[in-house]
Amino acid sequence: MSDLQASRVRPRRPRDITVQLGTRVSVPVRDLLDEVIERGEAASIREAVEQAIMQKWGSAA
Repeated sequence: MSDLQASRVRPRRPRDITVQLGTRVSVPVRDLLDEVIERGEAASIREAVEQAIMQKWGSAA
């Protein structure tokens, strides 16, 4: 492999595990999720949900 090819090869990042939630939430919960994102406390609903799960039941580490 040439130096140019070697520099283009990136190490693989671990893939996210896909969990199909398909969960409905109440209007107040959805409003809270939107507020959390607007305040910049999470970048997305996914991140907000992951943070809440980690705070409630521990870390994934």
